[in-house]
Amino acid sequence: MSLKDKKTEKNLSVNAPSVSISEEINRGIYRFVRDGAVGEYLSGYDKTCDRYKNTWFFHKLSRMKKKLFSRKNEEVQQEKKPDGMENVGIYNEETLPRSFKDRFASAFDNSMLVLWLSAAKERFLYTPLVTYGVMVFGFALFMLLSQTLTLFLSVIRSPFAMLSHFSGDDNVLVITYMVVAVVLMTVSLTLMFAKKGSLFAFLDESRFGGFFMRHFAGIRSETIQRKTLRRHNGKAFVSGMCLGLLTFFLPPWLVFSLLGITVFVAVVMNIPEFGLVFLVFVLPFLSFMEHPTYVAVAISLLILFSLLVKVLRGKRSIRFEPADLYALLFFVLILFGGIFTFGGMASFRSAFVFCVLGLMYFAVTALIRNEEWLKRVLSAFMASSCVVSVVGIAEWVLNKQSKLWQDNEVFSALAGRVVSFWSNPNVLACYLLVAFFVSFGCMIGRKNKKMKFLAFLAFLLSAVCLLLTWSRGAWLSVALVLVATLLILSHKAIPWVVFLIAAGVTAFFFLPDTFVERVSSIVTFSDSSVLYRINIWKGCAALIRSCFMTGVGVGDVAFAEAYGDFALSGIESAPHAHNLFLQITIELGIAGLLVFAILILMLVRSSFSLFRKRSFRHFSSVSGLACLSALIALLINGMTEYIWYNNRIYLLFWLVAGLITAIRRIGMHKLEELPQEPDACDWRATLARGKKSSK
Repeated sequence: MSLKDKKTEKNLSVNAPSVSISEEINRGIYRFVRDGAVGEYLSGYDKTCDRYKNTWFFHKLSRMKKKLFSRKNEEVQQEKKPDGMENVGIYNEETLPRSFKDRFASAFDNSMLVLWLSAAKERFLYTPLVTYGVMVFGFALFMLLSQTLTLFLSVIRSPFAMLSHFSGDDNVLVITYMVVAVVLMTVSLTLMFAKKGSLFAFLDESRFGGFFMRHFAGIRSETIQRKTLRRHNGKAFVSGMCLGLLTFFLPPWLVFSLLGITVFVAVVMNIPEFGLVFLVFVLPFLSFMEHPTYVAVAISLLILFSLLVKVLRGKRSIRFEPADLYALLFFVLILFGGIFTFGGMASFRSAFVFCVLGLMYFAVTALIRNEEWLKRVLSAFMASSCVVSVVGIAEWVLNKQSKLWQDNEVFSALAGRVVSFWSNPNVLACYLLVAFFVSFGCMIGRKNKKMKFLAFLAFLLSAVCLLLTWSRGAWLSVALVLVATLLILSHKAIPWVVFLIAAGVTAFFFLPDTFVERVSSIVTFSDSSVLYRINIWKGCAALIRSCFMTGVGVGDVAFAEAYGDFALSGIESAPHAHNLFLQITIELGIAGLLVFAILILMLVRSSFSLFRKRSFRHFSSVSGLACLSALIALLINGMTEYIWYNNRIYLLFWLVAGLITAIRRIGMHKLEELPQEPDACDWRATLARGKKSSK
C-alpha cells in the first residue's frame, strides 16, 4: 500500500467516530430514496426500452427500416470469369440488390443539381484569395459609383431618381453605404496582396476563422485539402461589378443578406449540426427581426430538411425510444388540434408552427451524437445567455427597466423589471431558468478550465439577472429545483440544503421591503396579477368541464372563441390560461395532457437511469441532470404562466427535451466503453478500490 493510501485510511479511521452518526443518517436517507421503490421506478427506463422492443409497433418499425435502409438477403450472381481462370468470388456491383437508401443516395449524388452544387462548393472553398480580392474590389467600386449616382440624383431631384430604391430622405443612409464601400475597397487590396492560398486554408490558418471552424462548425483541419484552383480574376471582377450595380436598384443590406443566407444554407446542408448550434445561439437575438417566429421556423425547416436528406443518404440515423414515441404522438395531437378546431385557419397556422418547432426535438436527438457537439451546443447557449444577462443587468444599472408588467400601486417602490431581448420579464425569466441550470451543470461537471469559467460566468450573470426580473414563479422554481438537484447529486448535500433553507428563512427578515412584499404577495393575494390569474383559472376550469375529452383546438383564436362564454366578468379578453397544463387540456383535451405527462415522466426516468449508472463524475450524466432540472423548472413556472405563449421559449423547451434524450444516448454509448463508477458519495467504496489497486 502506498504512503498516500495509508494516510487516507488513517484519516478516515480517526475521523469516522465523529462523523459516523450524521454520515450514516445522510447516507441512509439518500439510499432509501435511491434504492427504494421510487428510485427503482425512476431509474428503470432501460427496462421500459426492453419491453418496447417486444411490442408490435417496434417490430413494424424495424421491418420498415430494414426495407428502406438494408439490402435484401438474396444470393447475388458472381462475375463470370473466362475459361481457365478461377472464380475468386468477386461480385458485380450492378447485380447487388439495393435498398431505397441506396437508390436515393445514388440518384441524389449523381443528379445534375448536386453535381453542380458540389463543383460550386469546391470553387468557392479553393479559389485563391487574390481572386476574391478582385471580386470584392469590383463590388465595392461599383457600389460606390451606384451610391454616388443615387445621391446625385436625389440632390438635383432628377426624375431618374425614381429608378433608385432611395428617396431624398435617405441621404444619410446613402453616405453610410458609401463609407462601407470605401472600407471594402481597402479590405480587397489586403486580399489581393495576400500570400497565395485558398479561402479554406486562409480561414483555417487565421485565429478567428480557425476557432470558428473547429469549435462551432466542427470542421477538422485534417479534412481540409491543401490545394488552390486557377485564378479567374476577369470573371471575378465582372461578378463583383454586377453585384455592385445591383445596389442601385436594391438596398445594399438586402444584397449582403442574400449572400449571407446563401452561404448559411450551404453550410447547414453540409453540416446540419452547425445549424443547431447557430439556432441555439441566436434564439434570443431574433427579437431584432420584424417576425422572429418566422425566422425561427425557417431555420428549423432548413435543419430538418438537411437532416432528412442526410438520413435518406445513410449519413445520419434516427432512433425511436419510448420517449420519442410519446413526443411524436403529442405532435400528432397538436396537428389534429389545428385541423379540428374552433379557430379555423388561424389554428392550423399555429399548429403548423408548433409542429415544426417541436420536431426540433428529433433533430437534437439525431444530430447531437457525441460529447464534442454537446459541448458546442451548451457553450453556444451559455455564451448567448451571458449577453442576454449583461443587457438585463445594464438596464437595471441605467434605470431603464420596464414598468408595464407590474402593479404600480402595490409595488410603487419597485423601479421596474428588466426585459433584455425578450420584451417581457416573465419570458426572460423562462430563458434564464434554463441558462441557470445548464450553466450549473457544466460548472460542476466539466474539468476543462475554459468551459468551466464560461459556465461560472453564465451561472453568476443569469442568477443576478433572474433576480432583477422580479418573477416570483421563476424564483420559486429555482428554489425548489435547486434543492432537489443538490439532494440528487450527493447525500452530503443534505446538511448544506438544511443550512441554506435556514439561512434563507433568516435572511428573509433582513431583506429590503420591496423584495419581502414581492415574495409575500404570492400567499397574501395583494397583487392584482395574482387575483387576475385566479379568476382566469376559474373560467378555464368551467371551460374544461365542457370540452374535457376533445379540447377546443390549438391557438389564440380557438381559445378566445371558447373562453368568452365561460370567463368571469371583466376578464373576457384573456389571451391564454396563464397555466401550461390548463392550456394543454383546453386545446388538446385530456388525451393531450396525459400524453404530455407520460412524455415528461419518460424524460425523467431516462435521465435518472443514466445518472444512477454513471454517477456525477461524468459530464454526460451531470449535464443530463442539469437539462432535466431546467425542464422541471420550466414546468413549475408553467403552473402560473403559459410559457409556450412565446414561440421561441416553446422551441427552447423542446431543444432542452431533445438534449435530455441525446445526452442519455451519448452516456449509454460511452458506458459500454468505460468501467462503471461506484457510488460517487460512498467513501468506503472509494477506499476499497484504492486498496485493490495497490495490491
